[in-house]
Amino acid sequence: MASRSGCTKSEPESQFSAESHKALVRANHWLDKLDAGQANSTFELADQESCHVRYVRNVLKLAFLAPDITEAILDGRQPALLTLADLIRAELPASWPAQRALLGFSPRP
Repeated sequence: MASRSGCTKSEPESQFSAESHKALVRANHWLDKLDAGQANSTFELADQESCHVRYVRNVLKLAFLAPDITEAILDGRQPALLTLADLIRAELPASWPAQRALLGFSPRP
């Protein structure tokens, strides 16, 4: 069965923390597959993972989040109003300070 995410899955939607953890792990795994040459493009990766290429591209960008943002999300310390949908839809800047500002995280000293 295809989920709203565009990937085939069998379990029901989970809470934000579980889904965000899965998305972060998936993003880094997919980046590793691309870096290792196990997939040559996001189209090929989407085909291998039974996902829509748009979903692959949206999730893949999570691999480039600032490390402290990733850690906060994995620890459940993300801003209360931040959702996984917000992360996936966001036009994430390459700058980590700009990511923090956009997503509602405190600036780092």
